[in-house]
Amino acid sequence: NEKKWFDVKLSIFYFNIERHILISIEDITSKRNIEETLKESELKFRIAFESAPYGMSMVRPDGSYITVNPELCKMFGYTREELISGTLTVVTHPDDLEKSFNWIKKKLNNIPCEDELEKRYLHKNGNIIWGLVKAEWIKSSDGKPLMAVVHIADITERKKILKDLQNSEEKFRSLFENITDGVAIHKLVYDDKGTPIDYVIIDVNPMYKIHTGISPESVLNKTSREVYGTTKPPYFAEYCKVAIDRIPYKFETYFPPMEKYFSISVISPSKGTFATVFEDITANKKKEQEIIHKNEELTRFIYTISHDLKSPLVTIKAFTSYLQEDINNQDKEAQNKDIQYINNAADKMGRLLEELLELSRIGRKENPKSETLLEDIVNE
Repeated sequence: NEKKWFDVKLSIFYFNIERHILISIEDITSKRNIEETLKESELKFRIAFESAPYGMSMVRPDGSYITVNPELCKMFGYTREELISGTLTVVTHPDDLEKSFNWIKKKLNNIPCEDELEKRYLHKNGNIIWGLVKAEWIKSSDGKPLMAVVHIADITERKKILKDLQNSEEKFRSLFENITDGVAIHKLVYDDKGTPIDYVIIDVNPMYKIHTGISPESVLNKTSREVYGTTKPPYFAEYCKVAIDRIPYKFETYFPPMEKYFSISVISPSKGTFATVFEDITANKKKEQEIIHKNEELTRFIYTISHDLKSPLVTIKAFTSYLQEDINNQDKEAQNKDIQYINNAADKMGRLLEELLELSRIGRKENPKSETLLEDIVNE
């Protein structure tokens, strides 16, 4: 039941005046199958060529176009006829011509080179288009190049995104390197069950050393316990929560291994990682403690002064009452005694106020320096 194809030829000849017919039959089934397969392959290629989502072309060795697909016309803004009537130089950016022909030459001569080539093209309106080019040469049986099938993917948007990312990276790196706070970027370390057990420092900025006293080179790719010499990762619960939930967190803390106070802000650039932006606030904390101590001293001092100032007032008030009674009793001796007590109390209050004023000037008043025997100070 197999379908067969035959090539039948008829020829007439005469033998002994009689006419005869010579029939020759050749089985061409295999040849027909090959032809049909080629036609089918050509049809599939044509469909793929015309409907490809990227630019395709067939190019002669001299760079002229044999044909182009609709996507390539759309990419460059030219009609099929305009492109076919020209060469690669019509659409290739002038600065990339030499690079393009060198790459084609290497491909043609089987010289090792990149499989793909990034190059610039010029749209009909003058805009620059970045293309990612692949090319395969079709050669004759004797190795002579016939044409190249070229694929061009428009990567203009990708290049723009990469450039924007590069600019963002440069801005981030500039900020990272020049910020006055210390910055450290970490990633969590997990056990076999996927549970976080530590974190590794993957990058730090130059100010890291200023705030911690540790050189950046000695901490990279090391765990927190290795860096800080602790039995447990410092502030592990807080950092894990930020790295997993990605909610920023800020706190102040005293870190015993360094004997320093830090203000720390924590953010998560991506899940499983976190960055700490921190500042050594030890000096500020010491000043705060000094202020608290001074306030406590001042409170005690005010209490003492108020008690000392109140004492003469009590005396004055008491003897003023006595004086009134002695005046009513016309007791001259007692009146003089009352007045003496009142004067003494007033003098005492005046002296206290003068000494308090003098005390307030200590530290703001520059006294002349002089040599003094320590023995005299001890005796005084």
